[in-house]
Amino acid sequence: MVDPAAADQAGSQAIGANEYTPLLTASGMNGAGRDSRMATMSIAARETRTILSASSHLFIGSTLQAIISMSQIASSGHLGRSELAGIGLAHMVVILTGYPVAFSVLSCFETCASQAFTSTQPHLVGGYFIRALQIQWILGLVLGALWFSAEPLLTFIFHGTNPTVVAMAMSYLRWYFVPFMVFANFLCAKQVLYAQGITYPLPYLTFIGAVATLAGQYLFVFSPYFSLGVRGIALGNGLSYLVMLLATLWIIYRHDVRRIWSGRLSCAPWQPFLRLLPPCLALALFSTGTSELITMAATQLGARSLATQSVLSALSRMFMIAFSSIGISALNRTGNLIGMRSVRGAKVSASVSLLIGLACAVLAALVMFWSPEMWIRIITDDAQVIEDARQVLPMAILAFAAQSTAFVGSQLLSAQGRQSLAVGIKFATLYAIGVPLGYYWAIASGYGLVGLWAAVAVGQLCTGVAEAAVVLGTNWTRLIDSCTESIIVH
Repeated sequence: MVDPAAADQAGSQAIGANEYTPLLTASGMNGAGRDSRMATMSIAARETRTILSASSHLFIGSTLQAIISMSQIASSGHLGRSELAGIGLAHMVVILTGYPVAFSVLSCFETCASQAFTSTQPHLVGGYFIRALQIQWILGLVLGALWFSAEPLLTFIFHGTNPTVVAMAMSYLRWYFVPFMVFANFLCAKQVLYAQGITYPLPYLTFIGAVATLAGQYLFVFSPYFSLGVRGIALGNGLSYLVMLLATLWIIYRHDVRRIWSGRLSCAPWQPFLRLLPPCLALALFSTGTSELITMAATQLGARSLATQSVLSALSRMFMIAFSSIGISALNRTGNLIGMRSVRGAKVSASVSLLIGLACAVLAALVMFWSPEMWIRIITDDAQVIEDARQVLPMAILAFAAQSTAFVGSQLLSAQGRQSLAVGIKFATLYAIGVPLGYYWAIASGYGLVGLWAAVAVGQLCTGVAEAAVVLGTNWTRLIDSCTESIIVH
């Protein structure tokens, strides 16, 4: 049974008594008001340093993770056009079916682990980690059955596609299933570290993973000993994921594992996970499906627009890789403060996170506005595509900035365990507003990709504004009581 008084005392000792004092007292209101403002400014400065420090580690790690993904595409491109197209088709299946499974479970675990670590029962982090792995593999069995038997479905959906390409995609999916599950487990293992505020190892982990990827792809794809083609690319990535997973588990063990793991006492309840899983799954589907929806819409505008859209999609991924680190840092920091029962700390940290996300998005957008052609040339050197992308990029940059800011809001709602509210906001803004606008501006009005990305920008902007309003208007006292009741074992 959780003792609220004990939890308050533990949180106060951990993060500072000023965050638990009332904003104003009945006597000496002026002096108390000044003290309150000074305390809030001190907390804001500390939270800014904490979030930026964690984000810098995550940014470097995410950049190296992008190199791993790029090496996979480069390897398939060197094998041939059919192999490249086959892996592209397989990736669409992975994004639409595999990512929702992996990231929905991760979202549940992020909420539970970040709050549990700073609560009176930090050993629940280990228990929730086991629950996450169990649910991942249960859902993974269904996913594996789909991937191994998807050939007739892919042939039907892509009936105009070369059968060789479909065969390549199926070969990759079958060999990629176990590596993908290892990747999903690695995501949860990283979250064990993030929940404890440990982010500095990530650049080293992903550097080791990048080296393992390059070595594995040379060994399995290009060396004369194996030459496994697309199967070798899957195995090379699997080797990278396995190395990173084992290294992460070793780091977890070295960082006072007894605090988050106490044997049988680490058993965590199923109910919080099962309660959060449906909205987390819907949120993951909405998040991963948006970019695919844009690409599918671009196919209706012709091959030239589709080529331009490929460049813009690549730039969008680069933008999100750079700024997803802020959202992840914000989620774990706010979750920790909720677990501590720090009302003022959680409120200030969430506000600071939104401001940091907005400032970084605006700064990055200005950099891209300053020299748009330089960024486009990173992806392509085709003169016609460069010219088309230059015309669309200003509107796309607004969409990139709005999306990265909205991601911080979504992560803060996840820290609060309010993924169902995030789903409702995204459905209303992206699908009820963005999709009709996209059809009207891009197709009915004939603005093409400019109209399509304008609709995306409006939808993401509405998402960010709505999520920020919800986060800033949170009743933190009531929320923290609710989270303590639902996440901590009684």
